Amino acid sequence: MKVKYNSGFTLIELLVTLAIIAALAIAMGVGATNVLNSSYKKDYAETFRELFKNANIYVESTTYCNLDETKKCTVTIDTLVKAGLIDKNIYNKDNPYRKNSNFISTDRITITLANGKKKTAYKWGTCRELNNNNVDKYEYWGECK
Repeated sequence: MKVKYNSGFTLIELLVTLAIIAALAIAMGVGATNVLNSSYKKDYAETFRELFKNANIYVESTTYCNLDETKKCTVTIDTLVKAGLIDKNIYNKDNPYRKNSNFISTDRITITLANGKKKTAYKWGTCRELNNNNVDKYEYWGECK
């Protein structure tokens, strides 16, 4: 009597293997997406921190506005570019406040002095205000219309 050996996978083994591969692929895709989104958020936050820092430098180092007297100064991106505080390539960067749009020269950064504390903020349209206190925690990049 001859013994017959089956070489190959049964249908169930094949389906289980495919299910495991699919689950791993989905997990890797979700992980890669989260890493990419986190990277974008960090880049956006860094861009706004740089804008806030340079707007404060500009206001403090020029006679453009006396914050102690007026309690509020507004600086445009164009002013910071012309002063050499920000690279003109800022106009090529995505502005997360504007869907599918870049920073423009008339974007405004407002510095307010209240109770001896400075607050630097950026707001466009109906978006929530982005300021030096919430830039690292901001979660709604790209949701402004």
